[in-house]
Amino acid sequence: MKITFTTAQNSFLLEVPADMTVGDLKAFVEVESSISSLDQRWKVNSGEVNALDTTTLDKLGWEEDTMVSLEKKSSSSALQQTPAGPSAGLTNTNALTPQQMEYFKKMMAAKQKEETLYRKLEANPWDVESQKRIEEIINQKAIEEAFDHAMEHQPEFFAQVDMLYIDVELNGTKIQAFVDSGAQMTVMSPECAERCGIMRMVDKRFSGEARGVGTAKILGRVHTAQMKFKHVYLPVSITVMEGKDVDLLLGLDMLRRHQAVIDLSGGHSMLKIQGVELPFLSEHELRGNASKWAREAEEKRGEPSSSSIVESKDMGQSERFPGSGSTISKPPSSIIPPTGPGVSGSGSGPGSTTVSAGKKADGEFPENSIEVLVGLGASRQEAIGLLRMCNGDIELAASSLF
Repeated sequence: MKITFTTAQNSFLLEVPADMTVGDLKAFVEVESSISSLDQRWKVNSGEVNALDTTTLDKLGWEEDTMVSLEKKSSSSALQQTPAGPSAGLTNTNALTPQQMEYFKKMMAAKQKEETLYRKLEANPWDVESQKRIEEIINQKAIEEAFDHAMEHQPEFFAQVDMLYIDVELNGTKIQAFVDSGAQMTVMSPECAERCGIMRMVDKRFSGEARGVGTAKILGRVHTAQMKFKHVYLPVSITVMEGKDVDLLLGLDMLRRHQAVIDLSGGHSMLKIQGVELPFLSEHELRGNASKWAREAEEKRGEPSSSSIVESKDMGQSERFPGSGSTISKPPSSIIPPTGPGVSGSGSGPGSTTVSAGKKADGEFPENSIEVLVGLGASRQEAIGLLRMCNGDIELAASSLF
């Protein structure tokens, strides 16, 4: 609806929806004319408009291109409407602040833009671009309805969930370990490894790079360490990785190895491992990197939950390590295949320090050797990786599981 306001000095046009209230329209007129909403006098067809601020324009009977005469009330009229008593000397609390005026301007512009868009779509509804825009509007309205429904009926969906941390101990050093069943392997930061005194046990032949959301450098692997869960000591294998704010991440490899259960039922969630129940720490109990990382978990989720491991090594010798630094829990396809002349999986020549990814696991080792390791709890890929790392020695591969 287009309404033209005229004053003694000038005139201006406002395009507003028919369901706008008189009070809101007065606010827009105040922005355009600098006449306070309390001092405005409207006249339509020589008749003064006396309506409540809550009355909508369509109820006034106004039509398109209505002409409204705008006058400023005289000081005597304003004094007659000013209430007497203790509040008579107070300033007008209904006057718009600059922030409110700016808000009304933006709201007005948005409504005008929306109405213009609707008129354009209604003029040519079968146009391809119009159809796409109509679909976008319908989808956006569905999204807003879903958001409102969730805010009303499931507000807990928008609350931040505490991450799962437990207290463990390694070499007498207490650590708050982050439990992540989506992580492929158990990871520790170099700083935490230094504090626990296990950096000297890092096998650098397992160094490489973890790729996921970004990259992180793998310094190596500690093949076995005794970690204390309350009063129970359990063997764990730890990959030392840079670029992680978390001190220790318990991944799926150790959780599955020790048949751990993440129990989130009831009011007290806990990790059950080898008969020991470790309650998960609440947010106020976290300290150091655990506290910092928990606060940033929603913005930057720690990996290597979905990272693919790309392993490499450069020993500078003709003799090569059989495992070539590959993680046993990833399929052989995750190893970058070597390129260039003279590079193959035979191990001859200085350029053959990387195992070829094209080498098939089937037929590489006896099937009964693989089945023995699978029977001990390893997956098929883990069994093949262990046998490759141990040069096919079944006894050595089996001992690596414990």
